[in-house]
Amino acid sequence: MNFDFSYQELLLAAGGVCLAGLWLRRYFPWEYYQAEIRLSRIVRDLKFPASVDQKLRESYPHLNDKNIAKIRDALREYFYLCQDAGKSELAMPSRVAGVAWQGFIDAGGEYEVFCQQAFGRLLPYSKAEGLFPSEKTQNQIRLRRTWNRACAFYDLPADDPVILPDLFALDRDLAIPDGFHYSLDEYDKKGRKIEKIEDMPFGFVKD
Repeated sequence: MNFDFSYQELLLAAGGVCLAGLWLRRYFPWEYYQAEIRLSRIVRDLKFPASVDQKLRESYPHLNDKNIAKIRDALREYFYLCQDAGKSELAMPSRVAGVAWQGFIDAGGEYEVFCQQAFGRLLPYSKAEGLFPSEKTQNQIRLRRTWNRACAFYDLPADDPVILPDLFALDRDLAIPDGFHYSLDEYDKKGRKIEKIEDMPFGFVKD
């Protein structure tokens, strides 16, 4: 058989494949997104090991059962954002959610199995770090990327949200003494000027 195709014919064939893919995505979205739905269900149905609650109670004895459930939900939300980000790296904005994450890692094999199912790789631990608008470190860029995706998760405009996404409000809401307390206000209650989260000197981070 003769497979001697011209360059133009190969280009036309490649274009046809692309158009077919776009057509399938438009008219059969359920089939196209089945893999994404399956991955999201892995995060949604995640049952955290006992080591998560234990780590939280050891670190912050004032937390009650309701608080801990809220922290687990926030960590699950962070995993959703990591799925959505793909290969783009995010940063953990909450100190207490970071402690819960560390507790999950302490479970060893359970965390590794979850990561392989949810991300296809081991998700490396990202130490929680606050927002420092005067800095342009890689972690600050990752944190800004987390902010953008967290706002999108709640359908909030990243440049002018009316509320903080849960991951960014968690430490403040639960009175975590060494937590990161973000604010949308330009001044605190004592009239001192504070940095607004949208005042990052390098603007939005595009993936």
